[in-house]
Amino acid sequence: MPVNIIHTSLKRYELGSSTLPNLVQELKGEEVADDISNLPKVKAGKYLEPAILNLFSHDLKEICDQQKATFKINVPDQGYFFKVKGGKIGSSLDAKIRFSKAISLVDHNNETHKLSGEGNIEIKNFSGAAIDPVPLY
Repeated sequence: MPVNIIHTSLKRYELGSSTLPNLVQELKGEEVADDISNLPKVKAGKYLEPAILNLFSHDLKEICDQQKATFKINVPDQGYFFKVKGGKIGSSLDAKIRFSKAISLVDHNNETHKLSGEGNIEIKNFSGAAIDPVPLY
């Protein structure tokens, strides 16, 4: 499954979310030494997002079934671009979710949350700093 190459430098006309913190430096004309967009972990995330979303959907379905609720997830097929001096900035949602009714769930910190209506899903596969090497299993 090929992944589209995204230019992550304002100088190359597009800036992805992995390098958004570098925006100010680039707009000032300063060289950015810590561009993480092509590191193995970031690249792996591009491939893992669909699998993470499927796992999330599976686990959430079990919670919703217990509470007699349903949900629908939609993955947008396009992003949004905003013009800036010298190029454009791109942004896209990983997914959107809509619940049929409010549900309660307990997070990994043992805190209870209520989810209802429609919201955005942002997928992260973080297990350390973005510059950490990807472990080989």
